[in-house]
Amino acid sequence: MIAQARDVEIKLTGRTTTVQNNLISKLQYYLDCVNSVIGIDIPRDLTNYQSGSFSADNLVPLINLCAILNPKFMLENNIFILVENMDKNNQFIEIHDKRIGIAVNQNLVIAGKRVQVHKLMLCMESWLKKFYIEPMAEIRRGIRDQDERRKPRYVPPPNSCCLIL
Repeated sequence: MIAQARDVEIKLTGRTTTVQNNLISKLQYYLDCVNSVIGIDIPRDLTNYQSGSFSADNLVPLINLCAILNPKFMLENNIFILVENMDKNNQFIEIHDKRIGIAVNQNLVIAGKRVQVHKLMLCMESWLKKFYIEPMAEIRRGIRDQDERRKPRYVPPPNSCCLIL
């Protein structure tokens, strides 16, 4: 068998953007980046990090989707690629096979659904920390603290005593 050389074009893409400094906007930006690399059509309400408004009804779907599409999953499937140093915190890569005129894609199964990877994303660990790890940790802490406050606690009535025989 003879190997053929491919005429492959690799294109770095991306844009400069501003993300509000709050947990929800950071997670929405994370999902927006995920949405741009894989074709799963995440609802706009969950990725619209620039809107400044967010419905409390979308909090659970946002957290659940972030948990499913976590960085570990994205890195293990070579959709996100960690780099140590680059000019931007994240950047996208499009790969096109000029010979056949299509983008080079890989298929992947997420929650039982076959999806296509459209791009890859280079990112630094600091990007993952800022837009996923720290916001998710803070939300988990808040949920845990809220659960602790809801637990009934036994408080003995004043001037009570206990007799053990």
